[in-house]
Amino acid sequence: MGFGQLDQGSITGQVTDSTGAAVPKADVALKNTDTGLVLKAQTDNNGIFTFSPVKIGDYSVTVT
Repeated sequence: MGFGQLDQGSITGQVTDSTGAAVPKADVALKNTDTGLVLKAQTDNNGIFTFSPVKIGDYSVTVT
């Protein structure tokens, strides 16, 4: 039996304010800096966001 290598993963984070409190419903953009592809998500009630699956590459995250 052989195992293949995966070319994707996930990115998860938490958005907090300056006091450390979670920021719910924040808009999060994940941009692949090599291709320009942008994925969008929104944080949950605990400020958590997840992008999955994402291809291996260089990314930037922007929150508004």
